[in-house]
Amino acid sequence: LLGFTVLLLPLFFLVSIDEVDGDVVVPEFDFYVFAMSFQPEFCYEHRGDDYDGCTHPRKMWKSQLTIHGMWPENVDGTWPSSCTDEPLDINGTILPILPELEQYWPNVKSSTKGKHHSQFWSHEWTKHGTCSGLTQKSYFQETLKHFVSTPDMVGQHYGKTLKKAELINAYDGNVALVCQHKRYLSEVRVCLNMVSGVPTSRMPCPAVVLKEDNCGDEISITKFSGVVK
Repeated sequence: LLGFTVLLLPLFFLVSIDEVDGDVVVPEFDFYVFAMSFQPEFCYEHRGDDYDGCTHPRKMWKSQLTIHGMWPENVDGTWPSSCTDEPLDINGTILPILPELEQYWPNVKSSTKGKHHSQFWSHEWTKHGTCSGLTQKSYFQETLKHFVSTPDMVGQHYGKTLKKAELINAYDGNVALVCQHKRYLSEVRVCLNMVSGVPTSRMPCPAVVLKEDNCGDEISITKFSGVVK
């Protein structure tokens, strides 16, 4: 049994597929890849782009990875993509949960008042969410519900290095660590079981996911160069 830790968000997010209205597609995939991004490294890789979330990042992002996405995938390494042409309902789906998205699933490329601020979530819905079998509200709420807490050692080594084996152990093993240049922590990917598209519990990641791990034995934890809020 994997000692998976999630950050339990308010009961507002505990919504099942049976509690929401709308057409859904039949999910045809085996499990979810749940990807978390380390924003200090993302911002360093895009240091010339002057992204709002990088020049004024939140303090939490120094020690806590944020959601990149929850992606349907198959054990053979294939995955469904863009299964319907249903556009994201910004007013009905995004605005009611915007404060939570800003913190746990942020779009650091745009300011909160920018006209393209919802573009990241629209991309995740169009490419991945439309294949989940879930309605829009349920897809975003279930993703937030399964937010993966980052081990304390990441914040403790902010701007320093740590041992890859120790970080894997802190995540209870069976996790893919993705690094820029095989050294700088960029993403962490775990796998989730699902029933009729609804994510349930953490599962051992298949080999097709684990092979995405490209970090060396020593991992560097990048610091923000901007002013942290």
